[in-house]
Amino acid sequence: ELTRGGQFTRSVVQELKSLKSSYAHKLYWLLSEYRFRGERTFTYDDLRYRLGMNENEYADRFNNFKARIIDKVQLELAKTDLAFTYQVLRTGKKATGIVFRYSARPIPLDITPSATKTVLDADLLPAELVEQLRAIGISQDSVTELTRDVCETKRYPVEYIWYVLNKSRQNTKTKIKSLGGWVFKLVRNRSLLDEYERSLKPTTAATGQPRSAAPARKAAPTQSEVAAREGWRQCIALLEKMLGSQSIATWFKPVQPLAFQNGVLELAVPDQRIYDHIESAYVEELKEVLKQIFGPGVKLEYSVTLALVRRVTE
Repeated sequence: ELTRGGQFTRSVVQELKSLKSSYAHKLYWLLSEYRFRGERTFTYDDLRYRLGMNENEYADRFNNFKARIIDKVQLELAKTDLAFTYQVLRTGKKATGIVFRYSARPIPLDITPSATKTVLDADLLPAELVEQLRAIGISQDSVTELTRDVCETKRYPVEYIWYVLNKSRQNTKTKIKSLGGWVFKLVRNRSLLDEYERSLKPTTAATGQPRSAAPARKAAPTQSEVAAREGWRQCIALLEKMLGSQSIATWFKPVQPLAFQNGVLELAVPDQRIYDHIESAYVEELKEVLKQIFGPGVKLEYSVTLALVRRVTE
């Protein structure tokens, strides 16, 4: 991308490389989702949740949170394209929220050979994969290690990372404390590599010969399935304009429409984490587009793994 002065701007990957703390990485992405609005407001509890803190962490210690988290992150982001100022919202004397204000200014890129090589090396993994790895809490340093494994030492193919990521999100048996840590460990230890490679091989019959491919017989989609798919496609298009492509790729693309009938839209969500985040972060935007596409009386039903969670949007 070119600035008006004709210089290249830094890529998002290059911006993230300058950040050290996980909180700086997370807040950068949160502000980046509203990059061109120049302002984003969070309640105090919502911001702590989005930064990955537990329910009680800094719950009644806003001054500590401000000094140890926000002020330090502000110094880190001051060197990026999302330098910000902030205003504390209060109800009486109690801090209840924060308004972040920023201007997404382009930063000229150092285009010396060594700097250009750094950007290229950091960008070898697909951008969408990097976004999803960062979204589940894998640090930039860890992403760099995975990049080195794939592109330099060839320890495993990039498709293997996708395999582990999707497999971990579908997990319903193992209690995972940190999805990012779990995925990183499985990938680097190559714990599922044999399983991944077996999944690529054709199924063999008892004779040891590959089974001949039988004509696929797939039932034609029902009217309710077609209505759900087409309506959800339109919803995604509207949400992308409101939230940006990064949020859509991370939180909404994994969601699959199942059916729309009797005023109820059924959606399949691959894990509880995605359901929780959509409901806490994007529920108002989702309500708005559902009303536009499916009508004001639409109700929404999520299927999260084996558990059915119902939410009515009115």
